[in-house]
Amino acid sequence: MQLDVRATETARAWIRVKGVQWSNPTYGPGPTTHSRKDRTLADRLAVDVASWALLVDHRLAPIQQSRPRRGGRNLGTTFVGFLKRLWIPLVIVAVVVAGGLTVSRLHGIFGSEKRPSYADTRQQDTKPFNPKHVKYEVFGPAGAMADISYFDANGEPQHINGVELPWTFDISTTLPSIVGNVVAQGNSDSLGCRILVDGVVKTERISHELNAFTYCVLTAT
Repeated sequence: MQLDVRATETARAWIRVKGVQWSNPTYGPGPTTHSRKDRTLADRLAVDVASWALLVDHRLAPIQQSRPRRGGRNLGTTFVGFLKRLWIPLVIVAVVVAGGLTVSRLHGIFGSEKRPSYADTRQQDTKPFNPKHVKYEVFGPAGAMADISYFDANGEPQHINGVELPWTFDISTTLPSIVGNVVAQGNSDSLGCRILVDGVVKTERISHELNAFTYCVLTAT
């Protein structure tokens, strides 16, 4: 509204100046008898200029309102910048929370199962096996004699000389496995040996020769 008032005043002043020029002999002859018409024309021109100024003022008003003020920031720009700086920490927090919930649920599902402790495992492992009975036998003709070597219950080699046949040696053990070995050298032309485990013959060998030699080996029981 200030713009159209200023335009009206400017138009009227311009017509007055022209009227003075026309009526003043200094500026030459002019239509001094038409001062009323000039004022009417000035009023019409002022109205036209005021209307044009009002139209321009309405067209420029949205543009001026949309421009950000020099003294401050645009609120939308500030909010967008704040979100750009904040989205990475928000994503990290969301991932950490989701991971914690997943681990907690998995622990609740799988952690509810009762599992044996290491102490229980050691106790189960130390339970003895059923004892095994291992028997060595060396045999030959009646009155024959032999020198014999064998492994005892601890796996240590033992040796005896001039044993009258038949000869036997029993081993009782709770070990899961045992290696048996017996070797004999006789003074007869026939000599035999065997190894039994729980009454079952596992290996046997008989030799027929002068001063017969024989051996029996049991790799595992």
